[in-house]
Amino acid sequence: MTLLKILKEELEKARKDRNKIAVNILGVVLGEIQNISVGKELTEDDELNIIKKTIKSNNITIKAALEEGRTADEVLDQENSILGKFLPQEMTVEQIKQFMVEENIELDANTGKSMGIVIKALKKAGHSFNSNNVKEAIAK
Repeated sequence: MTLLKILKEELEKARKDRNKIAVNILGVVLGEIQNISVGKELTEDDELNIIKKTIKSNNITIKAALEEGRTADEVLDQENSILGKFLPQEMTVEQIKQFMVEENIELDANTGKSMGIVIKALKKAGHSFNSNNVKEAIAK
């Protein structure tokens, strides 16, 4: 089943359960997918990137609120939790270090260049990762 179908089914389930937060965030994501897909076919990676972008936007809003001394919005945390279920599990720092050993990746003295080497290898292998975890794995 495609990610788009799964999102639509989850939206219908949220409507039946009267889960307003899930209905709202899934509706936003599906609307964004529809807007971007006008005139072109989106891949599942494109759809995942839309979900990641929405979570990132929520995290920026939460961070800004905390920096201003306001409390973080629980709704945004709940939205991120709902959307996070659709993303593939990201590699941990330890898993990235293990990958670097298994793939015999040699690091450069330049951290930026090393990150590029590792990220390229992770993408080629089809792994899902967070660049902060890559940076931490290289630093150790």
